[in-house]
Amino acid sequence: MSHLTRPFLLHTLLKYLSYADVLALLGTSKAVRHALTEIRDLKEEVLERFLRGVGYGRWVWGGTEGLALSLKVRDRFLFFTTTF
Repeated sequence: MSHLTRPFLLHTLLKYLSYADVLALLGTSKAVRHALTEIRDLKEEVLERFLRGVGYGRWVWGGTEGLALSLKVRDRFLFFTTTF
């Protein structure tokens, strides 16, 4: 599973994964979950893949991020946009 913690390989793989697939990956091991949610480059790959459609982009300016996001944001966004 260590190959899933390499940004280049993850970037290539994400093109073929649904959001449900990524959630399943998060449940496969603690190391994979940590990598996809805590390692900035990997987390950004996932966030860009699933939030690009609503304008999300990687923080490229110097300094700290203005607002740190997680995959929970995507879930909440979809909930509110499809419910109301």
